[in-house]
Amino acid sequence: MDGFANSTKAFAELASKLPTSPAAVDDLFKNSTETYEKVFATALGAAQKNADITGKWTKETLNHLEAVAAAKEDSAEYAKAAGDFATAAFESATDNFVAYAEVAKNAQLDTVKALFAAGK
Repeated sequence: MDGFANSTKAFAELASKLPTSPAAVDDLFKNSTETYEKVFATALGAAQKNADITGKWTKETLNHLEAVAAAKEDSAEYAKAAGDFATAAFESATDNFVAYAEVAKNAQLDTVKALFAAGK
């Protein structure tokens, strides 16, 4: 608690020595923390969405691998299973890369909006 109290006191002393009003400094501090909160929430949301995409992708891949690992009667069936897996993996990768790009785009837009709002 002493460290926080000392930093609060130091901040108040610094603010009193600046050629601006303490209210303006308080407004700046409040605006900065609100902006940080919005940007941090955007980053956390994007990370959660990416984790969800990754989890879904992993489950899909493991499900497709079951067909490859299953015993087959003919060697040609192994080749077909491997080909089917490769096709499914490619399609899944494409879909998931699009999903990651959408998350990134939305995170960038939300961050820019928060920064522009902070500048007003």
